[in-house]
Amino acid sequence: NTVLNCAVKNKLIRENPNNNCIVKGYQCIDKLYLSPQEITKFLNFLKNHTAYSCLYKHILFIAYSGCRKGEMLGLKKSCIDVNSCVVTIQGQITTNGFSNMLKTKSSNRKIKLPKSVIDIIVDYDNNSEFCFTMNNGNPFESYSFNDIMRRAAKEYGLPITAKVFRNS
Repeated sequence: NTVLNCAVKNKLIRENPNNNCIVKGYQCIDKLYLSPQEITKFLNFLKNHTAYSCLYKHILFIAYSGCRKGEMLGLKKSCIDVNSCVVTIQGQITTNGFSNMLKTKSSNRKIKLPKSVIDIIVDYDNNSEFCFTMNNGNPFESYSFNDIMRRAAKEYGLPITAKVFRNS
């Protein structure tokens, strides 16, 4: 579609034929963005809820860093420089497990975070090489994280996913 729009712009073709196509079942859905106050309320809900408190650090990290869910799940302790409060994104958890391959070349990056956030996420309660793990110390698998997140969002009363915090 982008190439065809460019061809129209450069007057190589009169119109983009994709504009005449109707995709059945497609609904354009507006992105949901949360205000800082709404994010804080949801984080407090997670922190104070026994069943969902395990998500608190995860969502806090995504909200402050803007990382993708897989990047957050694949963050290793060795990628956090506590002194300079910088996190280096170098890998991700996918459906096949950990991968050093990120979505794009620019996904390999360094992110400066507030010291208060770093202090919370480095308060490890596991012996794993990963920062964000389940209670048994294993890294979350994407589908299990999604399942817990979906249940927490439903109980909270908003149709939110980890992507909402990345977008916000």
